[in-house]
Amino acid sequence: MEAKAIVVADAELVSVSTLHPLLPALEAPGLSVDIVEPFARLSVRLEALGTVGRDADGFVPCPEHGDTPVGIDVTVSSVVPPVDWQEALAGLPIPGLERDHYELGASFNGVLTVGSRRVEASGLLVRDHTWGVREYTAFPAAWWTPVCFEDAFVTGVSILHGGRWNGLTIVTRDGSTTTVLQHQVDLPEGARLAPGGYQAATVAFPRPEGEPARLETRVVTHLPVRYPGFAPGYVVNDAFSVARWGERTGFGSIELNTTVSPEEMTGAVAAAST
Repeated sequence: MEAKAIVVADAELVSVSTLHPLLPALEAPGLSVDIVEPFARLSVRLEALGTVGRDADGFVPCPEHGDTPVGIDVTVSSVVPPVDWQEALAGLPIPGLERDHYELGASFNGVLTVGSRRVEASGLLVRDHTWGVREYTAFPAAWWTPVCFEDAFVTGVSILHGGRWNGLTIVTRDGSTTTVLQHQVDLPEGARLAPGGYQAATVAFPRPEGEPARLETRVVTHLPVRYPGFAPGYVVNDAFSVARWGERTGFGSIELNTTVSPEEMTGAVAAAST
């Protein structure tokens, strides 16, 4: 088990990554995840020593050892039922995708530790859980865009495969869940499809009852991390964002996943758009 943790408070960032034997319980030295009520309530506690700041490329290093305290002690409470991706992912003709995966929107409250600071924090979050093998080598890039509101959850993927983008969107609100096999992420002019290369994005998807829905997002902080366990050169750029959907305001991650350089990505996107 690889446990990565990143805590940000204002301009200070501390990160850590540790390897441990995989056990039946969600725990490791210094880390515990207690399920109070399945799919509804859990607690997360972490006490570790990490490293301050980013590396020369702007990535969060997540080193194995550090000398700066980093901690998480929060309670997580779901605001909507979990979204099961199994049937939706089975409908995408792309190899290497996991099949057993769920997500849910939630709220949290508790205390975060960053160096010598202890910060009381609360807000919205996104939680997901995948089991089985992820083989993300069959496509050069993908978007994942989970967004949580106080009363709704919108999530989706766009995957670049075979020279075109393939996507789906799942919406949970008013006690019902709807899946549509379309999902589009648009960046403003001048933005780059690269870690840290975009400061805003629009997520668009069709609605059965009328005009397409659009989520307008503004990036608050980029958290690019390397994940060599997924595929050689694989990077994840979590872009924690403020999202607006009509009158709703919420939290989302406009996450770019890629295994290629920004220059190669530009060429791939141009080919997929023609």
